[in-house]
Amino acid sequence: MQHVPLIKDIVLIGGGHTHALLIRKWGMKPLAGVRLTLISRDVLTPYSGMLPAYVAGHYSHAQTHIDLARLCQWAGVQFIQASVTGLDLVANRVFLEQRPQLAAVEFDLVSINTGSTPDTSSVPGAAEFALPVKPVNRFAGKWHALNHRLNAGDTKEVSIAVVGAGVGGFELLLSLHYALAGRGIAAKLHWIVRGNEPLREQPEKVRSLALAHCREKNIDVHLQFDVSKVEEKSLTASSGDVVSFDEVLWVTAATAPEWPSQAGLEVTGRNFISVNDHLQSTSHPQVFACGDVATQTASPSPKAGVFAVRQAPVLFENLRRAVSGQSLRRYRPQKNFLSLISLGEPSAIASRNRIVLKGDWVWRWKDWIDTQFMRKFSELPERDMPPQLIADIPEGLREKDKQTANDYMFCGGCGAKVGPEVLAAVLNELKPFTSESVVASEHGIADDSCVIDTGSRHLVQSVDQIRANIGDAYLFGRIAALHALSDVYAGGGLPDSALALVTVGFSEADIQRRDLALMMSGAVEELNAARCMLAGGHSSVGPESMLGFVVNGFQRDNPVNVANVEAGDVLILTKPLGTGVVMAAHMRAQANGEDVARVIDMMLQSNGPAAEIFSSHGALCMTDVTGFGLLGHTLNLLDRVNAAKRKPLQVSLNLSQVPVFDAAVELSKRNFKSSLFAQNAHFRSRLFGAVPPEVNDGLVRERLLMDPQTNGGMLAIVPGSAANDCLQQLQQTFSSVAVIGTLRDATTLATTSAASADKVSAGVFLEV
Repeated sequence: MQHVPLIKDIVLIGGGHTHALLIRKWGMKPLAGVRLTLISRDVLTPYSGMLPAYVAGHYSHAQTHIDLARLCQWAGVQFIQASVTGLDLVANRVFLEQRPQLAAVEFDLVSINTGSTPDTSSVPGAAEFALPVKPVNRFAGKWHALNHRLNAGDTKEVSIAVVGAGVGGFELLLSLHYALAGRGIAAKLHWIVRGNEPLREQPEKVRSLALAHCREKNIDVHLQFDVSKVEEKSLTASSGDVVSFDEVLWVTAATAPEWPSQAGLEVTGRNFISVNDHLQSTSHPQVFACGDVATQTASPSPKAGVFAVRQAPVLFENLRRAVSGQSLRRYRPQKNFLSLISLGEPSAIASRNRIVLKGDWVWRWKDWIDTQFMRKFSELPERDMPPQLIADIPEGLREKDKQTANDYMFCGGCGAKVGPEVLAAVLNELKPFTSESVVASEHGIADDSCVIDTGSRHLVQSVDQIRANIGDAYLFGRIAALHALSDVYAGGGLPDSALALVTVGFSEADIQRRDLALMMSGAVEELNAARCMLAGGHSSVGPESMLGFVVNGFQRDNPVNVANVEAGDVLILTKPLGTGVVMAAHMRAQANGEDVARVIDMMLQSNGPAAEIFSSHGALCMTDVTGFGLLGHTLNLLDRVNAAKRKPLQVSLNLSQVPVFDAAVELSKRNFKSSLFAQNAHFRSRLFGAVPPEVNDGLVRERLLMDPQTNGGMLAIVPGSAANDCLQQLQQTFSSVAVIGTLRDATTLATTSAASADKVSAGVFLEV
């Protein structure tokens, strides 16, 4: 199946409501030749309409947050988790925190939907002592921390001040009251109102009901309290009045971030981006903005979520039209809209025009509206092929081509390897020339690394290449480099130089340049950190991005010696298993975004420190756990050991000690597995010992032994006498490191199994 070449890049900055809805629409109707990328500081973005009820305890964290990583994967949209620090509106680049300028994300069109934050800069002490409610996606975590503080020390009384006269402040007050009362905490709440009229934009009847509710709940309303100073436990008004508190929450008039105005975008007061009736910047036509971060200058509207939601279909259409050079559609904000204000308890106030209603049934109405909105993202429609391919197929051919969708869904990363049986079948038939300078290996040509005797010292050379398994090209470049470096570390070498093998997807020259710059800037960052020189390489264009390296390194002064392995030596693994399962589920938009982020963080962890620590503790044999899974690589070590021993040894593997990602266990139960798993499963023929049925998750954990890993952990055999010291030092860098097995005399193990000594010596004996 042939892809339409990429010709344009649209970048979305921020995961606000407008962009989330736009991405969902894009997934249903992608545009051929156009790539959509979302940049968001957070994987999960909250639905602001449910925040008060979340604080009150009516909803869980999962019920109130949109999983942006999962949504993007489902929609065929690239996802980059990073904070934006600036824009270059001449070269059309987005600069990201902790990334080099070469790794800036380039665009043809950009849309900004980052939301706003309360302005704490004008009041001394506010930034230091107040807890801002916006950006909402940060408040959820801070509310959790505040809850923890309130629970500490068996708190029974607390005083909380909420600064802000709008609906947000009022809803938060009532939610706090309900949540704390339900936990038996006597809360003295203060509503700090700058003027004489709270909820000024609401009808008089709404204001009257709100104040009456405050009186009913014994909430003190401080009118005309213009905060002039915030101290650690008190608020001071310009009149001299003082309110004491234990915690203060800031819900005042919001402001936008500074980087859009610093880039030269035309802004209104408080740095809001000025946009026209097409949601397009009034100063830069390649820039669009929406939601709270923007102000439509011809017809400004309140900073309310209802407007952000209504902007989504217009922005979706206008980005498609703008990238195609068509005329744009106008967005007309509604003058009247339904306002639903929660009251903490399961009750709410509804108002539209002059109609005002209150009651439990209004809460149920609001609950139905909010949960229906969130279902758009939690219950994504099933699709039978990737959306980028749907965009490429002419309408009349789609049904036929959809039948091949399952064949397309092969894993990326190290899960994209050729299986061990297929590889062995071919390699065993080859008759390669033998070079005297290559140090003989018991694996022959099956290795992806070799040791070359240069006369003065030994050169370790490896080669590795992987398909892109994430949409962030910069991080993929880092992962590919780290993955390739690991083979040299495992071979007992220190990296010295590298040659790149890079493939960029079919696209126009400018897109090729962008992708190449992102991948290689990430790769060079890791190569430089390893003191490994990028000396050159080879590039090509193909259906998808791939990146690999030939890495050269010189062997350490204390090389490993498998002949010294003895019974009682131990196996240590530095990273958890499960990357193949999690990324396979992610391909199908079935993995939790935070779980995927944890796996990516692990893949970004260098194995260099592990190799150094293992070497300093006299490691006798090392390998990195990659495509053939822990079982395949353990057998690899065992074969190397027994090739050098007269009396065969066997690995006794303690399944309960093998570190795994919790998400991988749960996803395995749902039958997610890498496309390489079926071929890795042939290693089971060398696995002995049954998992008792009563062992929790034992069968699932056994299956994870065959799961392919991308830049997985280092696996080493360490002398038993050095194991504790080695483990303690590794634990300072690797959070999941564990002793997972022991080398045993194969004859001894044979007496406890149904297999003969010869068979046991050829495999791994499983203990639980």
